Amino acid sequence: MNSRLKLTTVAVLLSGLVPISAHAVTAVVAQDTFVCSGGASQAFGSPFGSATYYTTMTTTPSCASQIQFLIPSGISAANVNKATFYFFLSGIDTFGTLKFTQISPNTLGEPVWDEWYLTFNTFVPSFFHLTPLPANIPPTPDTIVLTPGISRDGIWYALDVTKLVNNWITTPSLNYGINIGSENGAVVYLNTKENTLTSHPAFIDIELNTGSTGATGATGSIGATGPTGATGPIGATGSLGLPGPIGLTGPIGPTGPIGPIGPIGLTGPIGLTGPTGATGASVQGIAFSSKGAANNLGTPLPVFLSPIGTAAGTFDEPLAQMLVPGNCSVNNLIVSAGTAGTYFNKTITLRRNNLDTALTCTIKLANSPGAGPHGTDGCTPAPINPAVDFIAGDFLNWKTEGVNGASVNINIATTCNTK
Repeated sequence: MNSRLKLTTVAVLLSGLVPISAHAVTAVVAQDTFVCSGGASQAFGSPFGSATYYTTMTTTPSCASQIQFLIPSGISAANVNKATFYFFLSGIDTFGTLKFTQISPNTLGEPVWDEWYLTFNTFVPSFFHLTPLPANIPPTPDTIVLTPGISRDGIWYALDVTKLVNNWITTPSLNYGINIGSENGAVVYLNTKENTLTSHPAFIDIELNTGSTGATGATGSIGATGPTGATGPIGATGSLGLPGPIGLTGPIGPTGPIGPIGPIGLTGPIGLTGPTGATGASVQGIAFSSKGAANNLGTPLPVFLSPIGTAAGTFDEPLAQMLVPGNCSVNNLIVSAGTAGTYFNKTITLRRNNLDTALTCTIKLANSPGAGPHGTDGCTPAPINPAVDFIAGDFLNWKTEGVNGASVNINIATTCNTK
């Protein structure tokens, strides 16, 4: 297969051997696997020697690869000059774009995934990729574009991951590894650590600083005083000295009489119009939306809906929560109910950290004042003031009321405006 590599971030392609820095340590693969929506409950990462181990990781529009590295001990972020992520593409079936993203937990304190058991069904709800990232999680390299006639397989690729590795060294609990996804139809294969045919597992080369100049030594003791020299000849007469300083200023004299007021001057011409001021910054926000179903749930039990696409309502509120990635505020809800009249007069409430907020709306019948968009049952209340404030690390979800055993589709949308 004939192909070459075109990068949108800094990258290197290599064939055969990989150069290793003279003053460097290597972070080897601790775990590697891949998950696929087509086999959502299947684990593909069993280690070498098991009955189901795999020698390649598959990255396609429906599959993504995951790699976690073992960072060597005894080094600090200050010692790292550069960290480079190397991976070997053993095959390219379809050209497209590879997207590299740092794996982050969906819930703070989430245990690191296990290659023996990770599946699509456990990876998607437990781990996600925040945009924008919190301040303590640096960005990872973004994309690689594989182009027909230019890119090729059977070679090494390299990406600069210095900031990411420094963050893992400083805060080891953030090391959940790197996710490699597919965009624009890319289908590629990467060697796993179990591959004994080509034996090219991924690794990170960590180049260390060669060391700084040592501290200056202590000053030596003062030597003994030498003998007094002979008296020299009398010097020539010096030049005339500089003039002395100026004398002190005399006292201020008495104030003179006030003079007559002069005539008013002519009005000056109108000045030129100043330039138009810069356009003010637009408010950016984080959009949340959900389509849920309240299935066979009786009043007055509450039903919780998730802003990250959970398909049905749940009594277990932690399953419906989403971690808010940055500081923002919410002042409105837009709700539509899919079955006419069934959800009439029920109330939807915005929740922050398991507590109700002041932002609610009550379902109205279609075409009545305050009903949902496009004439459906729902509600679009007026914005509240003050808005409900969220900070990075808060949890957001919605609470609804039951519907006496009926099954109803509910669409909820919220925008959290960035502060």
